[in-house]
Amino acid sequence: MLGNTELLELGIKQGPRMIILKIIENIKAKEIQDTQTNQPGLSSKEICRSMLEKNSKFRLHVLHPILDQNQMPNDNDLRCLNRVACEPFETRILNGEKYPSAGEQEQLANDLVQLFPQLQFNSKRPEGAPDGWIFFWRKNGMEKGKHSGLIYHRVRNIIKTLPPKMHLYQRTTVPKNTHVPNELVEKAENLRTVEATKNEKKRIAVEMEACNPLLKLMLSEKKSASEILSVFPHLLAYNGYMIHKSALKLFPSMESSPDYKGVLAKCLLFSRHMFKQVEDEYIRGCLRILYKLPVRGLKRRSDGTSVISEEKLASSLVRWVKPNQNIDDDLAEHMTSLIQIEPHIACIAPPFKTGHYFVVMNRTVSISVLNSIAAIDILFKTFKVLGTPVPSNLAMVMDFFECVLYRTSGHSSRKSVNNLVQSFQDAAHAEDN
Repeated sequence: MLGNTELLELGIKQGPRMIILKIIENIKAKEIQDTQTNQPGLSSKEICRSMLEKNSKFRLHVLHPILDQNQMPNDNDLRCLNRVACEPFETRILNGEKYPSAGEQEQLANDLVQLFPQLQFNSKRPEGAPDGWIFFWRKNGMEKGKHSGLIYHRVRNIIKTLPPKMHLYQRTTVPKNTHVPNELVEKAENLRTVEATKNEKKRIAVEMEACNPLLKLMLSEKKSASEILSVFPHLLAYNGYMIHKSALKLFPSMESSPDYKGVLAKCLLFSRHMFKQVEDEYIRGCLRILYKLPVRGLKRRSDGTSVISEEKLASSLVRWVKPNQNIDDDLAEHMTSLIQIEPHIACIAPPFKTGHYFVVMNRTVSISVLNSIAAIDILFKTFKVLGTPVPSNLAMVMDFFECVLYRTSGHSSRKSVNNLVQSFQDAAHAEDN
């Protein structure tokens, strides 16, 4: 019979006898499991092999017939291997114990490729990647950033299933500065009544800069684009100049004069079979970088070409509007005719030709711009200034611009973007030398 002291030592404060016995049984089972996991005299590779052998389904269907025969597993079998190998990590996490460190995950990755050397020789293996890259790669081969690999993502996904109170690392909310001086609010109120004429441009720019804390507050409060524009209507004036100035104020590290011409000219070297009919070379370069990066839902033929028309593919970035009346009426008809509208560049011209460019954010918001480079620049900066979500098909292009043009980010969370950024950085380094 257990006394109070023995029960307290087991961490049991109260409860019926059957519950107490069940807890004791679980504690003993855990002790047995810990003993089996930390077998003295065995290397981590031998322990890993022993653990894989214990899963009968995996042993019969994957381990002996595929991996032990030096065959390359398919994606499903590879993920099954990863799940079984990560079971000790999963047990630790679900028991509220210490998360697996990067070193532990890396060791498991090395054990797996030592047990099954064929896993090292994947045709998709990037240059310079370690042997166990497919399971765990520190910082994805970069100086900083997130790790990558099947083990890393498995561990992260397990942690995400935990209730918030079980997370070892709680996110702290940074207190927001919600106070804006009344004089700034009054200044913004007075400024909105000023007509956007050529003579007032300098004054409006200065006062818009002074009102930037109010704009920043509205963005932090997730105000809609229409609410922001009701306070700052001049953001749509002067061919996007106020968008440009506001972006620089919101993001002080942003490159003030990004080299669009140089970067987009280099982009022309990609996918040279695509968008040949597009007359403007900078729009063509941007479309080729869009096509170079993975596009969600895009179906390609065996030769890599898209199964949809180039005009349809380009519509994520630019849409041509056939001129019929005057430019303003053509634009208005275009904006009202779309059933579902996403931010894009509208070019008033026959398909693929150069014309008058507008940045269209929704059915009521558009900005007239001077040329194609300004259209690309203002489109992507408007996402930041108005807090508008970036469409999924433009998200990777946005990441690429932030790394290469705006210099507001050193890396992307997307591997394909990082690879492309690295190739541009290597080319720039070669030019400097």
